[in-house]
Amino acid sequence: MNNRRFQISVVIPVYRSESLLSDTVRELITTLEGSSFEIVLVDDGSPDHSWETIKRLCESDSRVKGLRLYKNHGQHRAVVAGMSHASGEWIVTMDDDGQNPPTEIKTLLDAADGHDVVFGRFRSKRSHGLRRLGTRAIRRINVKVFGMPEDFHVSNFRLIHRDVAERILSDRTAFPYVTGQALLHSANATWAWVDHRTRLSGSSNYTASRIAALLLNILFAYSVWPLRAAAAVGFGVSLLSFLAGAIYLVMAMLGRFQVEGWATVVVLLATLGGVTIGMLAMLGEYVIRILIQSRGVTPFTISERAGLHG
Repeated sequence: MNNRRFQISVVIPVYRSESLLSDTVRELITTLEGSSFEIVLVDDGSPDHSWETIKRLCESDSRVKGLRLYKNHGQHRAVVAGMSHASGEWIVTMDDDGQNPPTEIKTLLDAADGHDVVFGRFRSKRSHGLRRLGTRAIRRINVKVFGMPEDFHVSNFRLIHRDVAERILSDRTAFPYVTGQALLHSANATWAWVDHRTRLSGSSNYTASRIAALLLNILFAYSVWPLRAAAAVGFGVSLLSFLAGAIYLVMAMLGRFQVEGWATVVVLLATLGGVTIGMLAMLGEYVIRILIQSRGVTPFTISERAGLHG
């Protein structure tokens, strides 16, 4: 991360937002005018003309910087890429769809007194049912995996102090999850009430598959819970199998064994085989991630820059 030059760096991951981006940046500049700030826009491999829009914005205002990732790496990798090029004392991360009002940045800053991370808690969430369901699932994981208090609230609209951002960047994980990393590296995180707008156009980029991928990424990259769950299931099935074997042994000793139990044998073998394969697949996923991490694979690749150098 560069030496501090600004008070505030606003990092925005961009994906398929060419129709919304200009208005979002314009409102940000109007809101932050008079303060020391920069805006870092990270094009996460958008298939539309978002990068061309970013370059025009960079040309029109020197405080706007642009990064273009080689391909779609995902929101959290894009945020980390932006953080690595941000030089503010405080880093604000927000969405590119205009749903996070720039005026609420002041709310986050006011709440930062004595805190190093401030999450925005939406008074009314303007998202579709699938996104809300995913948010609830991720919340439960944050509580279990990162020790987040039950009464704590997080979102992608957050304020992160430079010290915490540097600790996040020092993780050098191939599977970043900024929210969880901020919770892990914060000494005194908090949240503040903020507004949440309705998306003006288009639809959310968080599809069912993306939400599922994020959930699995959190579980496999930051938790041993899947391993423990698989071990618990395996132990339970083994216990039941031993119990069933003991019952059949007793029945055989009492002369009550029936050859017609072929179906039972097949069911037991299928169950044990399924559990074994499932556990091997679980271990395989961890091995794959260990190999990727040990190879030193970077979480993102930058193909172009605009408005900055280096």
